[in-house]
Order: sequence, then C-alpha cells, then structure tokens
Amino acid sequence: MALHLASLFEERIGQQPFFLAFSSGPDSVCLLQQLMRVYSAEQVILVHFNHQLQSKSEQQRALSLAKFYSDHYALRLITRRLPVQVYANRKGVSVELAARHLRYRLLSHLARLNGVSAVFLGHHLDDACETMIMNLIRGSGSGMKGLLSQREMAHGLTLFRPLLSCSKADILAELDRLDMGYWQDPSNLVTDVTRNQIRHQVMPRLAEIQPSYLSAMQRFMGTYAKISMYMDQQSQVLLDCIQYDPDFVAIDSSLLSQEPEALRGHAICLILPLALSHLFPHQDKRFIREPLNFSFQHISQIEKFLCHEGDFGPLDLPHQIRVSQKKGRLIIQRRESLVPSLTFSYSRSTFPSCIQLDELGLICELSVLTEWPQDLLSTESQAFLALDCSAPLMLECRSWQPGDRFIPFGMTGSKKVSRYLMDRQVAGHERRRIPLFFVNNDLAWILGQQISEPFRVKATTRWVLRIQVQNQIGDCL
Repeated sequence: MALHLASLFEERIGQQPFFLAFSSGPDSVCLLQQLMRVYSAEQVILVHFNHQLQSKSEQQRALSLAKFYSDHYALRLITRRLPVQVYANRKGVSVELAARHLRYRLLSHLARLNGVSAVFLGHHLDDACETMIMNLIRGSGSGMKGLLSQREMAHGLTLFRPLLSCSKADILAELDRLDMGYWQDPSNLVTDVTRNQIRHQVMPRLAEIQPSYLSAMQRFMGTYAKISMYMDQQSQVLLDCIQYDPDFVAIDSSLLSQEPEALRGHAICLILPLALSHLFPHQDKRFIREPLNFSFQHISQIEKFLCHEGDFGPLDLPHQIRVSQKKGRLIIQRRESLVPSLTFSYSRSTFPSCIQLDELGLICELSVLTEWPQDLLSTESQAFLALDCSAPLMLECRSWQPGDRFIPFGMTGSKKVSRYLMDRQVAGHERRRIPLFFVNNDLAWILGQQISEPFRVKATTRWVLRIQVQNQIGDCL
C-alpha cells in the first residue's frame, strides 16, 4: 500500500515539522506508518484529542495506544481534552459539528504555538463518499465534490488527506498485514447518527447493488470538483462587484439576473458564505466557508427574487441571515432579532485574578505589574494600563450601556463608545457584545480596540494592570 507520500507532499513539507491528528483509530495508525516511511521522527508530531464522549476506560485505551506509538517511533505527543458536549449544548449544534469545530480551532492554535503549517488527517475514500451522500440528501450542491486532498485554512495552516484514494477495506487489510493494533471508537457503531446510518446501512446496500461503487463515486467527485473550480473562476467577476457595509452585503440584482442559470446559482452559493464571514467576523472561518446548511431550495428562492422587478422578500435563511431585494440590489443582512443582546457585569478588587465570561466563551486574566519592558505594547487581546498607585483598585468588566464614553488613545476629548465603534465600522450587533473594562469607574479599554488615553503607560508610571483575554479552549483572540 505505497502512497508515494514523498512525491505528493515533500515539496510542501520539506524539512519542517507537521502535525498528524492521531485518534488511535485504524485510519490514523495506517497514515502514521506510511508517514514514517518518508519523514524523520523530528518532523512528525502526534496530536491526540480526548472528546470526553466515551467511558473513561475507552478514553484511556485510545490515549494508551497514542502513547505506545509515540514511544515506538520516538515521536512528540500532544494531548488535549475537548469539552465537546458542553460546547454543543452552548452553541445549539450537533456533537459531531461541535467536535469538528473544537478540533480545528485547537489545531490552529497549537500549530501557531509550535511553528507548524501542515496537518495530516486520516480521512479515506469511504469518508469522502459518506460526506458526499450526506450533502446529497441535505440538498447541498457545494458538497458534492466530497473531501479535498489539500485544503488551505486560516492562519496559513494547510490540511493534507493522503488516504483519500484508499478504501477502509484497504486500510484494515494493510494493518492486518503489518499486525498493527488500533482503537475502535464505539460511537462509530451507534446508528442514531446520520453519518453512521449511511456507513452501516446505506453503503453496504450500495456495495450489494454495485460492488465497484466507491470507484464510481470517486470518479464523480473528481469530475464535479473540476466543474466546481471552473465555475468558481467564472463567478469571480460577480464576487468582485459585492458591496460590503458594516451591517449588510449587497450586489446589483441585474448583474446576477443576466447570467446563465447555472452560473447564477453557483455565484449565490459563493456569495452567501462571503456574506456570513463579513457579517459575523468572529465566527470560525472554516465553517463559514462551508455553506452546508444552504440547500438547493434556498438558492432557488433567492433566484426567484431576481426574476421580480421592485422590492421583494425578506427570506430568512440558516445562520441568522435574511435576504431581500431592495432598489435593484440583492441585500444580505443579519436577522437582528435573533442576535442576543448580552448584559453582563463582573468586578474584581484583588489581583492576580480571573474573569470567566461564559456569555462570550472568554477568559480574562488580570495581574498587576511592578516591572515591565520598555517596548510595552497593547494588542487586540491584551492591554497594559497605567494605574494610579494612590487609589484602591477596582476593575469592572461589563457590556456596553448607552452613554458610555472614553478618551481614545492619542486624543484629548472624550467620545461616545457607540460613535467610536461605528466610525471603526464595527457592526451594530457586534458593538453590543464587546466587553468594556473600567478601572475605578473610568473606561480604560474596549476589547479589540484601543486603550483610553489616561491609561497610557509613561516613564513615570509605577504600576501597570495587565489584561489578557483568551478563548476558553486556550487560544488568544
């Protein structure tokens, strides 16, 4: 089972270290064995996630096997626990989506910490076919190309899937030949999950009808991917005409209506995720780019708007967005009624301390410094605030309130927070969710923005309050 990994990835990887997402399952064990035929032990870093969905004994089996293979090949092993069920409940998404979301977020964070730009995944041909069937029954045309063997992610991270040409049967046969042990995830056998129903009920039936169905589906996905790439290129002219406003995205309806029906629908499929990325900038970019919840029916309804002159709509779509046609433009905006207005307030008077913002999934670490480097610099996720050492220190972190004002960095006069954020083109729903940090009742810092001028660190400053904000899974904003 030679995968010729060197010819496929050597040019991209070179001598740089990379991650292998290692579940201890047969796919990742097989991929590890193939990678070790090409790369040195210094390059391969195993990353093992405990999703905390199995019994403790099963969790321990998977971890023990990961440790065994890391010791056997003398590899570095990184292990992390993921609060998948908690995250799924909080976000109102499926456990499968929550697990995937957390995995990619943490992989991206760990990659930045370790200077890694590539992650190898053990997805195989059966996985790609399952994904295609799931997208087919959902009515998602964008997912008919299945999984990609190479995919560029945020922060310069690239995903590689070198097993996509191998079936699950090939992988199990190879492991049996090599007498290599692996862990079987019990959750893969539960048939109340759509993917598992497809895996255990639909695909065996397809094999009975057409034994070579995997190869046939592989050819179809390859052909569809080429067609999709061509349509992407043809749609670029339309995408360049999108108008972006802080609170909506628009494009002239006439530009879309004059295109052939197939290209028009494809362009809409591309415009929707771009609109999501703009309207909800803090959501995970990977899932914004995958409009899996937009079906053919949604696209058809939008196309109907283009056939009518005058105003039309609105049409409510998944992901809390609304589409309408006004004054000759197709407009995509947020459904403001579905965006919760958060109200929160936390106070601390002893330091070091910590504030856990469960409403936003953030952790704020607070500490007072008596020594600091001369090149002290506040960032979007970290602030250094000069303190008046003669006054007791009280810090409050709360949501925005009407009338809040501060003196922007480098200015002498005060400005309303609402006006300041509006000038910075921060969307209305985002303005209501940004934490504000007050020191002794004076606004000192707006998260993600500038500190207030009175809290500028100077040569005469004696104390500095350091505020660092992170996501609850540990990565800096």
